[in-house]
Amino acid sequence: MRTSTKAAVWVIAAVLAATADVGRAEMAMGESVDFPHAGLVLAFPAGYQSQTVQQPFDIARAILTDKDLPVQAVSVAAFPLEDPNISAEELADQMAAAQQQNLAVRNLQVLSKAPMKVADLPGAARLISYTFRGDETVAASVVFCRDLVGRQGRLEYVITVEAAADRKAEVLPALGEVVKSVRLMTVVRPIDIPLKMSSRVLEAPDGLIALRVPHGWFAETSEAGISLAQTDYALGGEPTVIACVLGAETAEVATPQQHAQQCIQAATQAAADQGMEAKVISQEPARLGSAEACQLVIEQRLPQASSVPAGAVTSQPASAGFDAELSRSEAPEPTASTTPATSAAGRPGEVGLAEPNNVVIVQRSVMLAPAQADKPPRCLALVLVCINARPASAAALMDKLAEGVAIRGTVQAATKPAAGEEPATSAPSAGTAETKPLAPG
Repeated sequence: MRTSTKAAVWVIAAVLAATADVGRAEMAMGESVDFPHAGLVLAFPAGYQSQTVQQPFDIARAILTDKDLPVQAVSVAAFPLEDPNISAEELADQMAAAQQQNLAVRNLQVLSKAPMKVADLPGAARLISYTFRGDETVAASVVFCRDLVGRQGRLEYVITVEAAADRKAEVLPALGEVVKSVRLMTVVRPIDIPLKMSSRVLEAPDGLIALRVPHGWFAETSEAGISLAQTDYALGGEPTVIACVLGAETAEVATPQQHAQQCIQAATQAAADQGMEAKVISQEPARLGSAEACQLVIEQRLPQASSVPAGAVTSQPASAGFDAELSRSEAPEPTASTTPATSAAGRPGEVGLAEPNNVVIVQRSVMLAPAQADKPPRCLALVLVCINARPASAAALMDKLAEGVAIRGTVQAATKPAAGEEPATSAPSAGTAETKPLAPG
């Protein structure tokens, strides 16, 4: 393909902007943001608004708006690599070839190529143009790779700036400034990262519950509720902290304690079906947002006699009756437009595994009063699944997640069973509690 001289000059200018002072005024940048699960630190141009990402390998995305319409976007992604020898140049070519297979993309042209260093690592920059669902678009991207210290495995990073065709001149300078801000850090398992809440709030389709999205997590809403997770690049690039908010009318239980007993039975049976053991770690009062709730912690693990290497338990957990909904929170298949052909999960990361081979399920539930006299109560639950984690760490993570919940409805007060009484037989107490709305921002 023939490369235009003007496009080549733009790419070279971006390379110089990323590695040296070329004498022009620097673009104003926002504060640096850490993404420990991906081992990356970077900054976005000032004025860009951070968005919630929805795919497991998406790290971050921010957009620039003009008259409330998006006109420019910066996205960052990371992929585990199986091939120890593939170069950034090869990955960049594979990415362009994969984008051409996207049915929403037409007339894709690679306008120019150039090397670009990122954090002192060799990278490959591309300038492309294409039509996306009828809109003329231009994008500049850079691909670079790193080895994971102390373990076999590599990560591929992709930073992309895209804009409408009439903003073509702004794309490469923006990429250059983002590249200059990049620093690498140690890859940390999600369960070991102190949880920070973003300003973004997702609301369940029924409007009864809203949840603040943690920083660095991918999330989406569906008919089943809200699902969110964070990818564990230290364990091969699969989500190992998975949460969902679920709600359903139920005529079989009247209290969160009764619901917990049902979940214990379901989790125990499901674990047995998969050759695992289930143990109730705790069942106690807790809070979901500002509402009284019941918390249940269950640990599922392989029998002690089993000889399994550390990190082996990474499959779908035998969950407490929420298998169908939790499956929506698993890593979806990468799309051809975003994932190079050589990306693959299954490689370990930098952090040594002193973790148990287990699955920890933490559930907090509340009962909402019936919306109508002839309707049953509605159970709302925040469910957290942590793979290869200590129960105490999973419970601490639930504490932070639950703080970001707002329930928009009348909550039946949770009850404590009387001394010597099984939780499943407790009766609801009189009284209701209204939770406060969750303020975005």
